[in-house]
Amino acid sequence: MVEVARTQQFDKEGNVVREWVRSKADGFNTDDLIAALRKNKPTFKRKFAPPKTSNKNLMLEWCIADTHMGMHSWAKQTGANYNLKIAKELVQRASERIFSVFNDLEEIVLVLLGDNQHSDNRSNETERGHNKVDVDGRYPKAVDYTIETFCAAIDLALQHAQKVKVIVVFGNHDYHSAIWLQALLKFGYRNEKRVVINDSQHKMKFNQWGISFFGYHHGDTAPATRLVDQLLTHIIDHDIIGVRRKLLRKGHLHKEGKLYPPGLTDHNGVTIEIMPTIAAPDAWSKDAAWASIRATKAQLFHKEFGPQQSLEIPAIQLMEGF
Repeated sequence: MVEVARTQQFDKEGNVVREWVRSKADGFNTDDLIAALRKNKPTFKRKFAPPKTSNKNLMLEWCIADTHMGMHSWAKQTGANYNLKIAKELVQRASERIFSVFNDLEEIVLVLLGDNQHSDNRSNETERGHNKVDVDGRYPKAVDYTIETFCAAIDLALQHAQKVKVIVVFGNHDYHSAIWLQALLKFGYRNEKRVVINDSQHKMKFNQWGISFFGYHHGDTAPATRLVDQLLTHIIDHDIIGVRRKLLRKGHLHKEGKLYPPGLTDHNGVTIEIMPTIAAPDAWSKDAAWASIRATKAQLFHKEFGPQQSLEIPAIQLMEGF
């Protein structure tokens, strides 16, 4: 150890009564530390068997939008109860019902469409607006539930598709949390070759399945028309060919809807779809009179023919037996 600073406290006679010494390691080698961590890194030993058969043309997209893990909502104040336990149970039940309808797939795309957590840190307020939010317990508890909930959804998806792709979108409630969630999932599933974690650090993420091209954005920092421009520019800049269906998925508004910007049509342009949430309103949303549709939606896509059937499950249906 090498001493870098020394602080002393003296009594009236000039004798040292207290002493603080700050030091640092001598010859500390960062490369040695990294090598040691890599050698001792934990691994997931779980293996999930893929379906014995699959249709090479089919992909299922499930946008899990605005889950707000860690939110606390009290029915007497907001009209519905919501907490970590309820959120976890809703996602689990939705996973089981969706994958019981759609199975033997080539690929499942799980899109965590932003605001995956309700609070980004222990201050329990949004970063930009500094709106105070009601939370169910301390931040570490929300972290544990978030990881367990989404890993369970991925694990179940692995049993119904040859490949599972995970796209984590950064929202306004979880901008920083979404970054570590994305990194953690990539690290945790690094030995599972059938799981692909999109590790882009961009606010907007993209995906393609045959003739269908997707853009994903939480919807909190740009209007729909600019997001459409970004999606189309991405297709041009990356020389992506064969695209006949272009779709933009948004969250943030906690409601469901489709719209087409001026000059665009559903046939030749970009379909913008706002995805619903299973989360209950919190006190802030209720006081501000924000309306929402509580549901979750998954849709099947064919490589050559594009969008196929979809399944929307209302949250009230998932809550049966609570």
